[in-house]
Amino acid sequence: MFKIKTVPVLIVCLSIISMVRLYAEDEATTFDLQEIASAQSNQLLWKIQNEKAHIYLFGSLHYGIADFYPFAESVESAFEKSDYLVVEINTVCETFMPEVAKHMRNGMLPPDRTLQTELSSEVFKLLENSLEELGVGIDRFSSYKPWLMALTLSGLKLQALGFDPGLGVESYFFSKSEEKSILELESVQSQMKSLSVLDSDGLLEYTLENNSELEKMMGDLTRAWVEGDSAALSAIILQDYSAAIPGYQEIYQALFSTRNTNMTNVLVDLLDTDGTYFVVVGAGHLLGPDSIIEMLIKRGREVTRVGE
Repeated sequence: MFKIKTVPVLIVCLSIISMVRLYAEDEATTFDLQEIASAQSNQLLWKIQNEKAHIYLFGSLHYGIADFYPFAESVESAFEKSDYLVVEINTVCETFMPEVAKHMRNGMLPPDRTLQTELSSEVFKLLENSLEELGVGIDRFSSYKPWLMALTLSGLKLQALGFDPGLGVESYFFSKSEEKSILELESVQSQMKSLSVLDSDGLLEYTLENNSELEKMMGDLTRAWVEGDSAALSAIILQDYSAAIPGYQEIYQALFSTRNTNMTNVLVDLLDTDGTYFVVVGAGHLLGPDSIIEMLIKRGREVTRVGE
């Protein structure tokens, strides 16, 4: 039986919703998280600086295990030297849970509708079976819109594989930031607005059809992140899923391109202030042609990967 962690699931799935790679030709394989965690090498850390500000950019996973920590000396030192911790959303502030509760209504069906009325009998049965395999009954989710059910199902599967949103990278740095100010790149409202593009039945059907492939994908993804292999991560995260996921281009635009532009704007503003900032964002936001890194370079900022 798994504890339902709805709020962390939403944040986690912002990073994995377009990462479910098609492994049709490969058999699913098990993986050892502790063994993967022991392979830490050149992690995803970049720096930008000018005469006023110094910014470290660290690509994170929003889920984890205790064996991920502590990080390499380059990462830990950069954090210790920083005056501010900057995250996508500050999940430890007092206003976070009330804000989430307010916006979660967008993920709920009207009182006269349920998942059973929204889904075909085949998809509903597949969902019911998938939840039973995880030791969870479907009744507790009857009022969820299909897109929220898709994200929740992915989060439950992650927990079943041994990952914990409570041990994500942001949580680790929150626990070490007592003497640092915490700043946000986004807000609960803006992230929930991004999720609204997922409002389709097709996402849940795709998630159910590819649920068995999640284990291998997560093993490959986690190993690439631990090893700082940006090329391997890009191949997993930035693959074009247009043929497999209805409306994928709109999903990519909302969850990556638009958000990356907005977060880059905040970082550019920080570069005009005095201070040292340690910025933690999902690794996918630092990869590919639409990444925060590339956007900063296009704006004339010099971005250097630490350790290269």
